[in-house]
Amino acid sequence: MSVQCLHEENGKKCQAYAIKDSEYCFFHNPESAKKRAEARKKGGFNRRVLKSTRHEYHPIKTVNDVNAILESAINEACSLESSQSQLRILAYLCQIALKGQELGNLEERLNALEKPIEKKGVQNE
Repeated sequence: MSVQCLHEENGKKCQAYAIKDSEYCFFHNPESAKKRAEARKKGGFNRRVLKSTRHEYHPIKTVNDVNAILESAINEACSLESSQSQLRILAYLCQIALKGQELGNLEERLNALEKPIEKKGVQNE
């Protein structure tokens, strides 16, 4: 059974659960001080913004233009440190990319069907 942390500040109890074999949570356990410092250091390091390569502006006029941007975003997401959020980003972008490919195929098929009709319209005039 989980036990609530015993730390109290300004009359308010900590809402976190105590860690195993302790009466305090990770944040208030005196024995966790070194681990907390390491976690803060790692967290600060991981939050640093890496300067990515600048991307040129490309106007978005077709489904293929959107797919090109998605491909770039997927490649950039792959360069992130492996984490649960990276996997969510990749899954979401891949889902959108698949839908974009589907729409791109439909756009190409529609254009192929419209070309003969347009040619007939020009010949009749």
